[in-house]
Amino acid sequence: MSKTENYAETVHNRYSSNALPDNIRVIPANDENSNSNSGRKLRVCAYCRVSTDNDEQLTSYELQLAHYKELIEQNPDWSFVGIYADKGKSGTSTKKRKEFIRMLSDCYASKIDLIIAKSVSRFARNTVDFLATIRDLKNRPSPIGVTFEVEGINSLRANDEIMLSVLALFAQEESHIRSEAMNWSIDHRYAKGNYKVCRMLGYDKSKGVDNPMVVNDAEAKIVRLVYALFVSGIPASSIATTLNNLGLKSKKGNLRWTGSTVNAIMRNEKYCGDLLARKTWTPDYLTHHAKKNKGHKAQYHVTDHHTAIVPRLVQRAALSLIESHKLGARGISKAAPCLSVVSDGALKGFVAVNRSYSGFVAEDYIIASGSAYSCEEERKRNRDYDIRVKLGKISAFDLSSFSTVSSLFFDKSFQPSCTVTERSMSFNSTCIKRLDSDFVEVLIHPVERVLAVRPCAADTVGAIHWRRDSGAVKFGTVCFTDALFDLLGWVP
Repeated sequence: MSKTENYAETVHNRYSSNALPDNIRVIPANDENSNSNSGRKLRVCAYCRVSTDNDEQLTSYELQLAHYKELIEQNPDWSFVGIYADKGKSGTSTKKRKEFIRMLSDCYASKIDLIIAKSVSRFARNTVDFLATIRDLKNRPSPIGVTFEVEGINSLRANDEIMLSVLALFAQEESHIRSEAMNWSIDHRYAKGNYKVCRMLGYDKSKGVDNPMVVNDAEAKIVRLVYALFVSGIPASSIATTLNNLGLKSKKGNLRWTGSTVNAIMRNEKYCGDLLARKTWTPDYLTHHAKKNKGHKAQYHVTDHHTAIVPRLVQRAALSLIESHKLGARGISKAAPCLSVVSDGALKGFVAVNRSYSGFVAEDYIIASGSAYSCEEERKRNRDYDIRVKLGKISAFDLSSFSTVSSLFFDKSFQPSCTVTERSMSFNSTCIKRLDSDFVEVLIHPVERVLAVRPCAADTVGAIHWRRDSGAVKFGTVCFTDALFDLLGWVP
């Protein structure tokens, strides 16, 4: 028999025999589901979570607490550590789940051997957080397992990890679908006129559909005092000090007022009877971080939604003062912002545009323009305007449904023109050549619906640097655009 044949026969005999050599002793592996702990009882806890505070969810929450306490205490091999329960918390993030974080801290302090949860979705809906937590617990010097009752899965079983990953993805996608459904529901309710009303100083919430906000007379006095002091020129910080000295309480019963709190009252449109719905939106359903809604979602502005506490003109004055303070801080102007109207000449009734003032609306420009005319002139002007509209001399176009077309398609592309967007304005090179000036002042006649441009000095309030060495430039008008679109009847 050759050497190769002899080796093959030896290998065959070794693997064909079930008996081990006498000098080999097998040390059995630990049961991967047992959390081996040298014979002592497993220290077991339960984790429960419900995402809302409604009655149905709270009932489920109480049932979970009772179920797990009984389940753990009845097992002779388990030692009851406790129940960690988060109420009214979302499962897409662990940051705000205090009980979940406390449970993990106890795990890292070697106080827990096994965690019981109802299902994967109750433990976490964020796949990354879920898998990171499961693997971190599994890789501890003394592995900590998580058992999911509904799925019948134990995180310490190697074969279950793939299933856990799949289930975590399903749980996350379920949250995504719910988030989209909630956004649709919000838009649908707002479109039907069903708006969410929050608690705020000066108002009490009413169950009535027709009048959801009822004026709280005692709190309304505080609001009126704040507005009266502010429009009188007293800084927000000084008003806050006054309120603190008077011992006046906020809606939540706080006695500490700040300048930012006062400014928030000035900016809240609800105090003049209006309501703006969808001020914020949540772009990421996993983090739930709300952001300011700057056109990302449709907003709904309702005029005269409820009883006003302060007149609308008073709030506009307050907003103008806030804008003035912002401009003063940037060294632009220390005077209170006001609209300047041309009182005579070819531009009579035109109102100067300051693109940095955001406190004025279309009605303010109309009132300012009307101040340049006597009563008789105003009546005659309105009659002439009506006649010209009927004769077609003034366009009554609604341009909201039209598309933007390049000026190259028009034979008048070399005529003076202005381009307006939601955030900016620019004039073509023909305008620049006609007015040989680096700085210009833009004016608007709100009733005639006419824009005018005239040269001005660089230090003129509202002066616009409309050209550089390279030619015409685009300049921001975000503070003025809303009023302009309203005056012209355009839909942004």
